[in-house]
Amino acid sequence: MSSSAVRGAILVALAVLLGFLILRGTTDRTEIPITAGQAPVVEATVEPTPTPDDGIATLPTVPPAADTSTARPNSQVTILVANGTDISGQAGRLTDRLRNQGFNSQPAKNADAQATSTIFYRPGFAVEAEVVRETLGSLTTPVSPMPVPDPPIGADIDLGNVDVLILVGNDSLAQS
Repeated sequence: MSSSAVRGAILVALAVLLGFLILRGTTDRTEIPITAGQAPVVEATVEPTPTPDDGIATLPTVPPAADTSTARPNSQVTILVANGTDISGQAGRLTDRLRNQGFNSQPAKNADAQATSTIFYRPGFAVEAEVVRETLGSLTTPVSPMPVPDPPIGADIDLGNVDVLILVGNDSLAQS
């Protein structure tokens, strides 16, 4: 057998092996059309989990990640952190963390006692509130529209210029 015949046989064998390896991993031939400039959307199915006490099904409490690509720059978002816990300085620590990420931060305040934390936002700042939640690493903290009129959260707390309010309660956000 000539050397060119041997090379040809080796190339054919490699092509067959490579084709086998490529096709072996493609059992799901579902295609998702994506147009230029769009990110793929992944939909997840969440099955309810029955509770042993009452037999009523509940859904997991972790919300899906929000699309924050349309958020304003952090420097254009005015935030206020209000500490509703007995952990001294917690609002100041969170304010510093957000200020270090470029947010326009009001001085930290002490609020009336809060059982749970909530991130409130003004109309038009929902996406920015999601960015704040992600920045704090607290994906279980609820994000809600700011009540009208402003909630009475403590003496001498003015929410007039605040776009996003982080009201810290006695939960995981208080420990971060």
